[in-house]
Amino acid sequence: MICGTWRGGTSRGFAKKPRHRPLGSGSSTSDADRGTPLCERSERAPRAAAPFAWRDHTAVGELLAQHGYTLSTEARDLVVTADSVDDFWTTRFVHHPLGAAFLPVLEQAGLLDSVRAAAVDLLAGADQDPHGFRVSASYVVHRAVR
Repeated sequence: MICGTWRGGTSRGFAKKPRHRPLGSGSSTSDADRGTPLCERSERAPRAAAPFAWRDHTAVGELLAQHGYTLSTEARDLVVTADSVDDFWTTRFVHHPLGAAFLPVLEQAGLLDSVRAAAVDLLAGADQDPHGFRVSASYVVHRAVR
């Protein structure tokens, strides 16, 4: 979603700085002068192009063939394991540098328990090992040669 101020039907219709003020701010500027916040008018937001199919051998091969490359593609799996879902949460979130920085913020906001519960539920649903914790993700490696 793009948030800005929409002022018309061309790309020049986007204001450089949002000009809206909070309600009750004593502003005498009318809604028409300020424009319509684009967040509220999402039907006018430009559509994003579909992402390129980087995993697709044919799509990448056709792209690189224009420049004289031949492509080979190998599918691989990234497997992540832990003793349990709780162990994964502790080692990959709580003890991770980003977790160490971010978890206190969640705790202070009163959100840590709900975030942890949601993450553990999500991880348990993706778990592939009934005796521990295992998730895998596939990826591809493309090799381009001339």
